[in-house]
Amino acid sequence: MSNLKSFFSLKAKLTAIMIGLALVPLIVVVYIAVRNAEDALEREAFNKLIALRDTRKAQIEAYFKERLRDVRTLAADRTTIQALKDFGKAFMSQGAPSVRSAYVGKPEVVDVGDGKPYSRFHSIYHPFFTHYVKERGYSDLLLINEN
Repeated sequence: MSNLKSFFSLKAKLTAIMIGLALVPLIVVVYIAVRNAEDALEREAFNKLIALRDTRKAQIEAYFKERLRDVRTLAADRTTIQALKDFGKAFMSQGAPSVRSAYVGKPEVVDVGDGKPYSRFHSIYHPFFTHYVKERGYSDLLLINEN
């Protein structure tokens, strides 16, 4: 009974209250510190993502600028201009099915040996464009006529 009395004594109550009051600011400080740390980590992660995004953006822009430069250079080349004229005439006279069956999907074929104008032009221009494709690291090259 004396233990029970001491538990409920004023001294014990005051001690418990003081400990409780001391813990409240400690809990608040710990909570604030944890929140600040979380915010700092989140900001750091976000900043890293922004930096990565900016780096990727610059890489992609540089890639497409280089491709555009390649297209402009090739389009201005006299060989390309003449090839488009020659291929255009031959393609129109022979027809798409004949040309497609002979050359589409067959990059190693230089001349199918049919004696037709498209094959003659293909044997003339194929080495030039094959070299360009290999030099620039492309997998293929398509000549597109506006007609």
